[in-house]
Amino acid sequence: MNGKDDDLKDLIRRAYKKLKSFSYYENRNVFLKKRIVDFEKKYEYELDKKFEELEFIIESGNIEELIENNGPEKNFMIRILPKSIQHDDDAIISNSINENDYFIDKVMYYLDICIEAQIIGVLWIMLLGKDIEKTYDKNTAGNELEDNILRDNLSLFKPYYTQYSKWRDDAVNLVEKRMDDKKRTIMMSLDVKEYFYSTNIDFKNKFNDEIKAIIKKKNASYTRRKAYEKINNFIEKVIEKYSSEISKDKRNLLPIGFLPSPILCNWYLKDFDTEVIKKINPLYYKRYIDDIILVFNGDFIDYEDVKNDQLEGYLLNKLFCENGLFRPALMIGKEDDKEQDIENIYELNTQEDILKFIKKVKRENIHLKKSFLNEVIKILRKYDSSKKDLIKQIENKYDYIVYSDWKTDEQMRKILREICENKEVVTRFSKEGIDNVKLDNSDFKKIFLISSLLNKDDKNDSGAKVCIQDEKIRVYDFKGNGSKAIIDNFKKELLENASAFKFLPEKNQLIDSFDRNVYKISYKDNLSKLSNMERAKISRYEISKFLASIIYSDKLENSEDTKDVDEKILWIFKNPIAIEFYFLWNKVFIYYLLNKKYKYVKDIFSSIYLSIENLEVKQHKYNLNKLKTRREIKNLIRRDLREYLKIVLSMTYSINDELFLESLKCGQEGDSNKGGFSAEDSKIYNELIKDLIGKGINPKRTNIKGIFTLKEEFRRSNMFNHSIVHQPLMNYCYRKYDKDVPINYITNVGMLPDIKSDMRCFKINNNYYECFACINNIKCMDDADYEICKKCINKKFKKENKDIKKTRDDNQNSRKNDDECLVEITDFHKNFNPRYVHLHECILFYINQLMARGKIVSGEMEIKKGIELFKVINNFSEEFKDIESKFLNAINMPIQMEEGNSSGSEEDKVRNVDENEERKKKELFECTHLRYFNKNEYLFIQKDININYIEANQNRKDKFKIAIVNMNVEEDNLKKSFKKVPNLESSRLENLNKLLNYSVKNNADMIIFPEVSIPMQWLDVIAKFSENHDIAIVCGLEHVIYENGLCCNYIVTILPDQYKEYKYAVIKLRLKNHYSPNEKEWVQGYGWKEPQKEKNWKKEYDLFRWKGVDFSTFSCFELANIKDRSLFCSYVDLLIGSVHNKDVNYYSNVMESLSRDVHCYFAHVNYSRMGDNRIIKPASTNEKNILQISGGINDTVLIGEIDVASLREFQCLDYNLQIADKRFKPVPPEFNRNNVKVRCNLPL
Repeated sequence: MNGKDDDLKDLIRRAYKKLKSFSYYENRNVFLKKRIVDFEKKYEYELDKKFEELEFIIESGNIEELIENNGPEKNFMIRILPKSIQHDDDAIISNSINENDYFIDKVMYYLDICIEAQIIGVLWIMLLGKDIEKTYDKNTAGNELEDNILRDNLSLFKPYYTQYSKWRDDAVNLVEKRMDDKKRTIMMSLDVKEYFYSTNIDFKNKFNDEIKAIIKKKNASYTRRKAYEKINNFIEKVIEKYSSEISKDKRNLLPIGFLPSPILCNWYLKDFDTEVIKKINPLYYKRYIDDIILVFNGDFIDYEDVKNDQLEGYLLNKLFCENGLFRPALMIGKEDDKEQDIENIYELNTQEDILKFIKKVKRENIHLKKSFLNEVIKILRKYDSSKKDLIKQIENKYDYIVYSDWKTDEQMRKILREICENKEVVTRFSKEGIDNVKLDNSDFKKIFLISSLLNKDDKNDSGAKVCIQDEKIRVYDFKGNGSKAIIDNFKKELLENASAFKFLPEKNQLIDSFDRNVYKISYKDNLSKLSNMERAKISRYEISKFLASIIYSDKLENSEDTKDVDEKILWIFKNPIAIEFYFLWNKVFIYYLLNKKYKYVKDIFSSIYLSIENLEVKQHKYNLNKLKTRREIKNLIRRDLREYLKIVLSMTYSINDELFLESLKCGQEGDSNKGGFSAEDSKIYNELIKDLIGKGINPKRTNIKGIFTLKEEFRRSNMFNHSIVHQPLMNYCYRKYDKDVPINYITNVGMLPDIKSDMRCFKINNNYYECFACINNIKCMDDADYEICKKCINKKFKKENKDIKKTRDDNQNSRKNDDECLVEITDFHKNFNPRYVHLHECILFYINQLMARGKIVSGEMEIKKGIELFKVINNFSEEFKDIESKFLNAINMPIQMEEGNSSGSEEDKVRNVDENEERKKKELFECTHLRYFNKNEYLFIQKDININYIEANQNRKDKFKIAIVNMNVEEDNLKKSFKKVPNLESSRLENLNKLLNYSVKNNADMIIFPEVSIPMQWLDVIAKFSENHDIAIVCGLEHVIYENGLCCNYIVTILPDQYKEYKYAVIKLRLKNHYSPNEKEWVQGYGWKEPQKEKNWKKEYDLFRWKGVDFSTFSCFELANIKDRSLFCSYVDLLIGSVHNKDVNYYSNVMESLSRDVHCYFAHVNYSRMGDNRIIKPASTNEKNILQISGGINDTVLIGEIDVASLREFQCLDYNLQIADKRFKPVPPEFNRNNVKVRCNLPL
């Protein structure tokens, strides 16, 4: 740190926020999520006090008590979860699974430690991590820390997917470039075996010496430096305790689940990284945690001496072994099938090593012994000519042996002993011969030890041996004159995998490819012969990808019949193999929850529970310390899997209370006080246990009590999956008394268990906050809405709702001055938000609030408030401190303000004060953005229209690609929107996704949809798409029906931008100024009200500047107003008409006239049945149409390009030059060229 010490308590608070965010995104370690939830349950209103206590503990030196006091709360636990599962007979290909054939092969040891200890771990990263990273950052790609690690935000590590992609792609791109230059290139990948369990961090010497040097350099007080030392010592104690619990060896292993481990794992191999660079000097070297990629110049390899099948061995010996980087060795499994660990590694550097290894080889394994002997003889023949007779004798005696009895076995050992007395032979064998030994048995593996980490000089060292797995070494030889097919196909496959998450899912295609992608079948040769099928396996990656995509799709739609997919997923997760996919349980539960298949969730839960009870383990395959029996280890795995399953079910349940709604209504309560569990917990327990008992599970061994309570705690901490929440930020509005009302975040519904009749009471078109608020101690929307709910309730449930009126009367005093129905974001959720909240979510939150109040969305207030919330909730006070000048000044002021009100009421006085403030902002705005424009022009002097100016993304484009969506707007969809039951079926969503994806794949800059074509429920996902792909979107929303009866037609403009490393998108809604006569008939016919034009009402239009292109939008009938459509002459490059109108001829004439009169490009998008969708320019009849399309039964996208630079250049010319220039027609009379020059930053 620089200068004055930062407040330690404040640093602890920041560390906790970063820890919570890290845990939110870490999907596998649900134990850490539960620790967060438990911590906030106890200290929700006293977190600052808890941070003070932790500050005192650190400064007082009692820090180690955090892990020594392992009482009822179990501050320190080792969790054991499966890493891989094996099948007893992989040779048999079957479409069924027998649970007795499956056993756990390898496991992972997670450190489940108290939150206080994890906070100190994050503190260590914040205070020392960046300095440690500087010692190795050039050669590593994974676990990279954010640049401003001390800032009060959520950032800790940079996103892994960007780091991983860059690490891999940089190597591939270098190979491709060299192939283009006709240069031979070798790419090599290495993998460190069981890296976290192979380390031995040298805390006593090397590491602590470096830490002391780092601390000494810091400009900190003596007290603070001591705090650094205590924190560092605590990290050491945690690692030592973890290591002693899982290994009998005196080695310091890296704990999985402890946040300092990613930093330490990069630091531990830094000397090896440096040696590789120094001794081999590859063209490219980067390590992603334990995976290494190297790229070499292949010209040093002699084609004649080194054949293709010898290339890998040659590189390992020539580059790594001869340079002292690797030491070859053999690893052998023990007879009791114990894990291959350091006791079973043989370097074969001495006669004793060789004899020990041979002794371990089973007598019947004659092939390995013969291979071993043959390689020794080759070395002997090459380097010791005096042994010719012995060599001949050995070859005659052992060449034809196919079986070894004990006597032969002993003779072979004797011969080896005699040969290996020659130290030169042994040395040469370890370097040259060991690589050629044929290991035809899975009990033996060839490895390469990293020499710099052997530490044999330390007598107290237990011999940590970090090794490279021979079977995972890959060598790729790309000759300069060879085919590029391999590298091209590889890049294509990478692109396809990336596209799976980059683009919106197309559901039918996704479902059709389920079997092909999820079930991976490998063949020996071609696909025509059944005998060529070698194995069938369920792909972890593909099933995870499928679930993520299908969930994303299902949350946006009214689900159709997905029985086929339901059964396929159910089959996988009702089988023992589900244990291997434990990290996908949450996704599976969410999938069925989205589709209201609650019974499936419970069936899978009980089936997984049964599989946990029946799981078997391979004896000691994973048990590092060899202190626990197989039964003990199995019980520990069962314990942790049960806990994992309970946590996952509770997280899923927190999204939608309907999962156990019937259980709570009808279930037997049981003994609710026993164990401190609630009545709800008891009812859910009774339902689940009934099914488990039916499957033969002993209820005494279950761990499923407290699911309701844990669900509430997850909801309070906001630690469930936010991507499932239907309306942005609804889950940030949690209140204590919400537990009395079942919540469904999937459909944005709050409901009482017994009220499911009136959709108007509970669904409210999924756009606005629920009317259930009026019976639950929350402010009510208005009296009319209260009466609606009251009638609905009293109609069926009079007796059960006697207190509703009293509850409402009791709250009248609290809302005398506030008749708004607002569910505000709580301070706790603002201060301890677990994730990055996007700007468009914040804007949509305030848009929904306005609609909930029955207010029309107009002006820019929702954007201003959204930006403020965006900064607060993400702790962006420092990062976004100057975004005000970049963005807010551009949107915070309509060009034309209302005249002041002369009334003397208090309300009018407040309004006048506000308007005075706005006038000051307007003056400042005009002195900056509008400084050189002519203020006497109609745009500025007119009194009837407010113009909202929004500027974003300053990356100027001279040419601009526009995607015109030629789609049919079904009349049935319009009717459903007027009935407040919009069509959200999957077929409609998939069609929308195809159109969006196509536009991006063809490099469009902007997408334009027709009027009334997009349901508001999908606005969030469209905005997210815009942000991700940097593409502007203009669309017409289907009519939004308010609860007060207003029927609003909005045109939407979404503009993406980026500030530093943060991407975001701004959503601007504008109410249609002129409803068409036919539209008014529909509004009246369905019983709704057209937005009233009150006394001070003024029309609104938007003027946008995005990527240097100035444009405005019109919604259908607005184009019929000749004054309105001429507003922006000389101020825009592009006008957009989003239209739903049958009068094609009229609008065709309007757009052609408008393009000439305003002298700009015009994009007209009508629904396809009427058509005449066009992009035109102010040019001659033969040249004016850039694109034009009508009709068709399939929805499609056409992309046209407009040349903005060329248009502006032409407009700056005088008439005499324009008439000679045939690119465009001359500008109209009184066209202000100076406005164009101002927009081009040209001198006047």
